[in-house]
Amino acid sequence: MKIGIAIWSITCGKGGSERACCALANHLVTRGHQVVVFYNDADDAFPPYPAYRLLKAVPMHNLRLGLDGGITEARRMIMDENLDVLLIFSSGSELVWFPQLLYNTGIPVIYTERSAPHMVRNLYWNPVEHSACVSAMDHVVLLMRGFKDAYPEYMHPRISVIPNSVAIPDSAASSEGLEKRPKTLLTVARCVESKQLPLLFTAFAGIADAFPDWRLRHCGGGSEERQYRFLVKALGIADQVDFTGIVEDMEPEYAAAQLFCLPSRFEGCSNAILEAQAAGLPSVGFAQAPGVNELIVSGENGLLAPEMTAESLAQTLFLLMSKPGLRKTMGEKARQGAVRFAPEIIFGEWESLVEDLAKCKRKTRLMGELPATPEAKAQAVLQTILLRSNVISPFEE
Repeated sequence: MKIGIAIWSITCGKGGSERACCALANHLVTRGHQVVVFYNDADDAFPPYPAYRLLKAVPMHNLRLGLDGGITEARRMIMDENLDVLLIFSSGSELVWFPQLLYNTGIPVIYTERSAPHMVRNLYWNPVEHSACVSAMDHVVLLMRGFKDAYPEYMHPRISVIPNSVAIPDSAASSEGLEKRPKTLLTVARCVESKQLPLLFTAFAGIADAFPDWRLRHCGGGSEERQYRFLVKALGIADQVDFTGIVEDMEPEYAAAQLFCLPSRFEGCSNAILEAQAAGLPSVGFAQAPGVNELIVSGENGLLAPEMTAESLAQTLFLLMSKPGLRKTMGEKARQGAVRFAPEIIFGEWESLVEDLAKCKRKTRLMGELPATPEAKAQAVLQTILLRSNVISPFEE
C-alpha cells in the first residue's frame, strides 16, 4: 500500500507525536509499504531528533499552507501521490485544512488524536469546528480507552484505541537503589505549563529534608526552564535538583533512577511513563490527569496522588521514597505490564487498521456534491454562519 502521514510539527517538534509518527512510518516501510510524509513549515527541514529520523525511503512534502502555498497546490501534491490511506497526526486546529484538501479525492482518512480530546476541544481550538472536522474522518484513533467517552455514541463504531509503543530494555532499573549511593527521583517533561513541574519541585522541597540521600533529576528543555531553575533556588533545594536539558538517549537515565514522577495536568499516552515502566520503575502522577491515570494503576505499578496539589503529591512521593521494597514490587509489575505496548503489537494493530481502511478508497465520508446554484450556495453559507454562532458542539447530544 501507499500510505500518507500528515503531521505539521515533525520538522520543529520534539515530542511524543513526532516520535510516534517516525516510528510508525519506519515500521511500515520495513513491512514493504510505501510511506509519504506531509508537513507544513516555512522552511524545508528534517525531524530534529536523530532517534526520530525517518528512513531515507520516506519522502517528505512541505504543503506550505497559510504560508506562500495555496490549497489547490497542496491538494494536487497529495493527489499526485495516489495514496491508499492518509493518517493525520494532530491535536490542533490544522485539522481544519483537511476536509478541503481531501474532498472528493476518495482517499480514506484516519485521524489520530494525539492528546486528551476534551482538552484539545476546550484549550486548543473552537469546539464546534473541531467536532465538525472530526466527524468527516473515516476513522478516529485515540490513545487511551477513557478518551472514547469524549465522543458521542454515533461515532464509536469508527473509533479505535491504539496507544504508543515502547521497547523493553534488556535489563531493569534497580528501583530499590544501592546502599550508600544517592537515589534518583526522575521526571522527563518539557518545561511547559501543562506538565506542572512547579508542583513537583514544591512537593520535593516539602520532603527533601527527610530524604537527604535522594536527588530530583529533570530531563527535558522548554521555554520555562530558566524560571524553574530560579524556583528551585527559591525553594532551597538547588543542591538536590539536577537539570540535564534535552537528553538524546534516555535509556541510561531510566536505568539509574529509583522512582519516576510525571505531574502533568493531562497527557495523550505518555512516552515517558511507558519508558519508565519498561525500565522497571514505579511511577507517580495525579489521579485527575487524563492519559496518566490509565497508565499508572495506583497500588500496582505506581501511585496516583488523589488531589492535584503539591501537598498531595508530596505525601504520595514520601510513601514510595521511604519504602524500597514497595518500589521494587511495583517496578516489577510495571515492567511486566509494559510488554503489552511492545512495538510489534502496537504496529501490528496499526497495519491491520490501515489495510482495513484502504478498502474504503473512493467510498469515503468526504465524497459528495456541493451546492450548484448561487442561491443554494448562499443558503449553505448562511447555515455555516448560524452554526458558528451556536455554542453547542455537534458532539453534544
